[in-house]
Amino acid sequence: MMLRQAITNIDQRYATAKRSVNFIKRYIFPGSFLLSVTAMCGSIAGVTDMPLCPLEDIGPHSATTLRTWRDTLYRNREHIRT
Repeated sequence: MMLRQAITNIDQRYATAKRSVNFIKRYIFPGSFLLSVTAMCGSIAGVTDMPLCPLEDIGPHSATTLRTWRDTLYRNREHIRT
């Protein structure tokens, strides 16, 4: 069993993303490439017999998570600085 968490491209933009440099590639993860879910599952299926069981999109929770991290950072900034 394996847990895989990934930031992905949507399938419809995957082919274009392979040939271009976008904001994510340039500033967030320089030199990286974000796979699509279909590409990732195809690669896994091509070399293993692991089935895909529940796939969950956690993207909608990202804003809340980042806000919580920011609030915690600001609340603890004096402790962090020392």
